[in-house]
Amino acid sequence: MPTHGRKPRDRGKVEGAVLIVERWILARLRHRRFFNFLDSAIGELLEELNSQPMRHVGKSVTPSHANIRGGAYYQ
Repeated sequence: MPTHGRKPRDRGKVEGAVLIVERWILARLRHRRFFNFLDSAIGELLEELNSQPMRHVGKSVTPSHANIRGGAYYQ
């Protein structure tokens, strides 16, 4: 079952948001040297980013993700 029609109108917004997050993470990791465990450093930064409150909503993303992971999305 496709998630979007032929011409999704929100694709540019999503790609822009991914670009912002990618640049934020790379800027934070720029001066660090990694010999291994790069994935754990990126994971830590993603947790920090998701715990920050969103501007218009006033809540962080983390509780919303917990509801979806806990099965509340499918109820």
